[in-house]
Amino acid sequence: MSWLLIMRIVDCSAAAGYLETPFGSRLLDVTPLVLQAKSVSLLRLSPGGVVGRHPAVGHQMFAVIEGRGVVSGDEGTETAISAGQAVVWTPGESHQTRSKSGLTAVVSEGPDLTLLLPCHPAETPVTDEPAN
Repeated sequence: MSWLLIMRIVDCSAAAGYLETPFGSRLLDVTPLVLQAKSVSLLRLSPGGVVGRHPAVGHQMFAVIEGRGVVSGDEGTETAISAGQAVVWTPGESHQTRSKSGLTAVVSEGPDLTLLLPCHPAETPVTDEPAN
């Protein structure tokens, strides 16, 4: 997948995944995110928290697994994001995340990060994060 130079949103919901049945598994779905990540971290942003604007060191996927917030890329346009969605930034892209209510995300980074889900340009600008 070629990388665009703009922030993109990825659907990571159960609907984007597939049902897994090996090993006698039941009621389990899998949504693969990336290959070749150099690092994978769990990020917890407390209510009212902000990850300050900074450039991405490499390709970065920020997958929200709980809560919601607002993200922005180089252009500064804010986009709402919630559990089941991810945002992707490219190397050098300036970006910021904030949350009124708090959120938890899995952050995957690396120079050769390979996305396993389709993504699309962020289309939902917001002026403020929706209320709980």
